[in-house]
Amino acid sequence: MNIKEINSDFFTVIAVLVGFNITSVSLISVFNKDTLRNVFSKLKGGKEKEKVLKQLISSFIYCVFIQIGIIVMGSFYNIIVEDLIKIEFLQGIYNVIKRLVILSLYALWIGIIFHSFIVSIRNVFLIYKFILAVYKE
Repeated sequence: MNIKEINSDFFTVIAVLVGFNITSVSLISVFNKDTLRNVFSKLKGGKEKEKVLKQLISSFIYCVFIQIGIIVMGSFYNIIVEDLIKIEFLQGIYNVIKRLVILSLYALWIGIIFHSFIVSIRNVFLIYKFILAVYKE
């Protein structure tokens, strides 16, 4: 299986995760101020409550940016990079060096994708806790 096929498989999953994260940000922003104040009632002071809310939203926004970046970079690879490998100059590079570079970039790419999945799992937990806190009040 090559990177192009892996990218197309991951794109669908990542697009769903982007939708989940955007929906979660929308869900948090729909609550009125009184509800949000009650959710963070254990915190002292308005600045601390605001800081926690910003961290919560930032977590989802970060994940959206990472996942959109994965889709954009994966599309860039699928469209352009494979054609660059076929250039005559690059075919003259030793196979060992070329394979080492490709393997390193592949490992980095898979690492970024799995990082995105881990952050999404954390976000599922965060939205779960947020919803429980809202309905507990």
